[in-house]
Formats: sequence, C-alpha cells, structure tokens
Amino acid sequence: MSAVLVDDLTEIIKKIKVGDNSAVKSLGKFKFFYANSTDCLYRDSDDNEYTYVRTINEPLNVRIYEIPEGDESIEETGEMLAQVTGSAKAEKNGFKFYMSGEEYGTLYRDTESDSDSYFIETSDGRVYVEGFRAVRKANLSCNYIITIDGVRKAVIAGNARIAFEEDVLTENSLICSLDDEYLLLYMAIQEMIMTKNKWLK
Repeated sequence: MSAVLVDDLTEIIKKIKVGDNSAVKSLGKFKFFYANSTDCLYRDSDDNEYTYVRTINEPLNVRIYEIPEGDESIEETGEMLAQVTGSAKAEKNGFKFYMSGEEYGTLYRDTESDSDSYFIETSDGRVYVEGFRAVRKANLSCNYIITIDGVRKAVIAGNARIAFEEDVLTENSLICSLDDEYLLLYMAIQEMIMTKNKWLK
C-alpha cells in the first residue's frame, strides 16, 4: 500500500515540476481501517470496532455484519450490512453485491485491462477497482485503487499470511479511505478479492 501512496506523490511532483499545481488539490487525508483472520473484525486506527466478516470460497459468499451490543452471536443477532455472492469458477458471470439486503450491482473483471482490475455499475456511479501492478506482479500482496466516476476513494491491500504474535499466521485486510461514505463498499470489495483468492475469514 505504501508503494501506491508513494506512486501518487511521484506523479503529483512530476505535475508540479511542469507547472501543473492542480494535482495538489487531489492530496487528501486517508483514514485507516484493518481486519485480520484472528477475530474477523474491522477496526480503525484507534481500534474502534466497525464490522464482522465471514467468508466462504466456493460458491463465493462474503457476509459483513453489524456488531450487536452484548455477548450475543454476531451471525445470529447482528444485521447483515453487505453480502457478495458468485463463483470464482464462473467469474465471467460476475459477483453480485448487496447492501442492506438490496442488490447494488454486479462486479466484473475488466478483461481489457493489463492489470488485475474490476468494475461495477451502481447507483453511486461507476466503481472501478484497479490493481496496482508492480506490487501484484511481485506477488507481495493484493493492492488496489478504488475510484467512483474517476475520483479516487480508497486504496485497499491484503496479505495472505503474516506472522504477528507467537508466530501465528494471519490473513490481513487494509483500507485507506478518502471517503468513509463508501466504507462498507470498500470492505465488500476487499473481502471478495481475498475470498476469490482463497484467503478466508
């Protein structure tokens, strides 16, 4: 993810050097969110809990739940905020996204892109998920830039297995959000990609 942000700064500096200062306006402050497979909870940088995620690889099923108060089972009592269904084996049919029980759109791979990229037409505009080639080809992690109608909204990244404590390997999802209005969408996209690649929560 750092590589994506450094790339942003590099491009902005290039534009400033040729007298194009409009790029400075595109600089924004990201808010950081993360989840890992030890407890499947999305948190922000202050460790505030946001959502709970469960995934199945085939047929693909991503479910994102609201975290209820108390000690009740999240999957039994928590509201399902978002869901993604589909099949990695039939990827050409797309992956259906649901938000609050309503169909939001179908995500397809961009077969004309030279990177691992996807798009989905929604009521909020055209959502484009562009793979960051340098990091993806090196197989370091899954890194993507999310735009809506061409406006950058978030950068997401995922690693299959990283050891943090006591040599326990965990899958990790990271989101740098420029616009939290679409945070649930970023989470759904991130978990769909991770699940399709068989990195499960």
